[in-house]
Amino acid sequence: MPIIENKDIYFGGSVKSFNEDVLSKNNEDKNLEKSKISRERFYVIPYRKEWAIRVRGQITIEKKYSTKEEAVKQAREETKKTQGLLIIKKKNGKVERKISYHFLKFQVK
Repeated sequence: MPIIENKDIYFGGSVKSFNEDVLSKNNEDKNLEKSKISRERFYVIPYRKEWAIRVRGQITIEKKYSTKEEAVKQAREETKKTQGLLIIKKKNGKVERKISYHFLKFQVK
C-alpha cells in the first residue's frame, strides 16, 4: 500500500510527487495524440471510371484523377507531408502496395 505524505506517494523505494506524475502523463498523452494526428492514411482507389484519393476516416473522396499514375503521384506528395501511410489499390479493390513515409529522426554523433 502506498503511504501518502504531503502529496508524495511512496511506491516501494521511490517517492514521486503526485502533481509531477499527473503532469508528465498529461504531456505524454498530448504527444501521443499529436503523433496520431500527423500520420494519416491515404488511399488511391478506383472510383467509377477514374481514380481517387481518399483519406482514412473520411467518407468523401478528396480528389479525382483520370489516370492512376496522376493519383499516385499526388497521393505520394500529400502522404510525405504528413509522414503517413499510402495504400494503393488495384482496379478490383485489392491492395496492390503499401508505402510508409514515416521518417524516424536519428541524431548522428
